[in-house]
Amino acid sequence: MTSFGTLFTCAISFANKQLPTRMENPSSTKSSLSGVDDSEASCSFTTRENDENPQKRKTVDEEPEPQTEEPPAKRRTKTETNCEKRLAKSRPEGRVNPFRLVKYYIIGEMLGNGSFGNVYAADRKSDGKKVAIKCVLKEMLDYITLPGSNDILPLEVALLNLVCKPPRCPYVISLLDWFETPADVIYILERPDNCTDLYKYCQKLQFRMPEAHVKQIMRQVAQATCHCKDRGVFHRDIQLSNVLLNTQTLEVKLTDFGLGCLRQGFLCSDCRVIYPTRWISLNESMQELSIVRQLGYFLHCLTGGKWCPGKLIFSKNLSEACCSLIKWCLDEDPGKRPTLEQLLTHEWF
Repeated sequence: MTSFGTLFTCAISFANKQLPTRMENPSSTKSSLSGVDDSEASCSFTTRENDENPQKRKTVDEEPEPQTEEPPAKRRTKTETNCEKRLAKSRPEGRVNPFRLVKYYIIGEMLGNGSFGNVYAADRKSDGKKVAIKCVLKEMLDYITLPGSNDILPLEVALLNLVCKPPRCPYVISLLDWFETPADVIYILERPDNCTDLYKYCQKLQFRMPEAHVKQIMRQVAQATCHCKDRGVFHRDIQLSNVLLNTQTLEVKLTDFGLGCLRQGFLCSDCRVIYPTRWISLNESMQELSIVRQLGYFLHCLTGGKWCPGKLIFSKNLSEACCSLIKWCLDEDPGKRPTLEQLLTHEWF
């Protein structure tokens, strides 16, 4: 069982240079965490002298370096200042304390790691519930305020909150809680029994899964994607490694909404925050058809198919109906691809 100290020293980027500085001046920590700009919360309070280019004494023969005059700083308006104060107060103070994590959870082994962070197994102390703890560097994240709310949330947290509202879909991972540290955002996710990464499962089977099992998995993933769309969210990263599979029941959980976005029609006219373009599907129909194409690749990989330049190579003994669905989803003409709802009405299902 991994200790909390080891966990946060090795994986959660509780940097040694940051921690002592914050401990010495608690007032500075509190003020930095309450700001709107998250980069202030994770920056170091120490300054480093520039030893690489020390100032040297100039001789008479040397020409003076041209002096560039910096433009005066833009004066902040009263409206901007009041807006930032209001948004700063919206952050829940209780979530900023990282030590709350070990108070409620027993941290276990690492389940996986990537460029954005690590995932650990854990148990909730109150009831023994199995959970997964996902730690992501703040510098990799965007924050968002949803319509009708003043809370500033990490984008993935906001999308999961929308998707997991009741009545929820059993094929989408549930977000149980989340915490914020000076350097990281920590997600507490459900951890179903007997689950593994779908890609690893396919590797063990050498991508020779029975078509009946493929159909069961594909139907669930398509239904999960439709559910996300109905809640105003496009997942946009559907692949084998982002699906958890219960190896005994073949029930799936769609995970990792880090590349997701909001549907344009979901936005309200009185939004308090102007959303960056990358968060919103500006062309909703094209976005949906792009996701349908992802589902086509997903199904082709699941059946052990391969690609050649300009040609799809299907596995032996694959039914004509399944091949037809893959071709439909991967049609080069987006206008000929099905919608998410039409996909589920295909004869193969």
